[in-house]
Amino acid sequence: MSDYVFQFVDKVIFHVGTENYRSQGAMAKLKAKKIREIEIAYFGEPTRKMWNMKLKKSDWEVNSGEI
Repeated sequence: MSDYVFQFVDKVIFHVGTENYRSQGAMAKLKAKKIREIEIAYFGEPTRKMWNMKLKKSDWEVNSGEI
């Protein structure tokens, strides 16, 4: 999926839950960087704390062979 998206953009921002350790680990393996903490209220749900994590194309290209 990342190979496809990076044909069109130079960076991708992910929303990862602060308690979603599995996704945080996956993002770390991709070399995504935490850029800020935010609160999001999805429709009909309580507000949740999330991290915005940025993955740059240049980081993906360097590390994609290792994953």
